[in-house]
Amino acid sequence: MTNGSPDDAFLRAFEDCTLPFAEWRHRAHIKVAYLYLRQLPFPEALEKIRANIKRYNAATNTPETLERGYHETMTVAWMRLVDFTLHEYGPAARGAPALPSGWTSCRVRANCARRASKSSS
Repeated sequence: MTNGSPDDAFLRAFEDCTLPFAEWRHRAHIKVAYLYLRQLPFPEALEKIRANIKRYNAATNTPETLERGYHETMTVAWMRLVDFTLHEYGPAARGAPALPSGWTSCRVRANCARRASKSSS
């Protein structure tokens, strides 16, 4: 990522806890995962997203319940799915949106399921 890109601004807003809460939806979570995994090895990216989601939730007074707040299993699962898809398809073209158009959650899940079935055979 280059300085001053829309992705930099998005990550900065998330990490500074200034991203509007209305924009912190599923797609934003996946975008953060994708951007972190482009910059860092998986363990470091996971630790960073884990800490920053918790910090963002605290800053936005998001309660930590089963229905809302940080969810470790979901975070790790989505990080693994995004990491796998990034390795399978590579990053988006420079200047493209942070999530390539083919990166639908169905495609990500299907690719991971296909890989899991191959490895268990």
